[in-house]
Amino acid sequence: MPTRKEVPRETHQSIEEQTAEFLKSGGEITEVPTGTSGKKSIADRNREKESSS
Repeated sequence: MPTRKEVPRETHQSIEEQTAEFLKSGGEITEVPTGTSGKKSIADRNREKESSS
């Protein structure tokens, strides 16, 4: 019977440590308002297509 691979898990502590190291190295965290998406809307994508034609 095949053995299951161990899946790495993030813990609150490891995320907190990584965040602290990121900030210490000069990184910045930007708060994104609720409801904001990283994806462009269909209207934005259509405008880009039209302007590149």
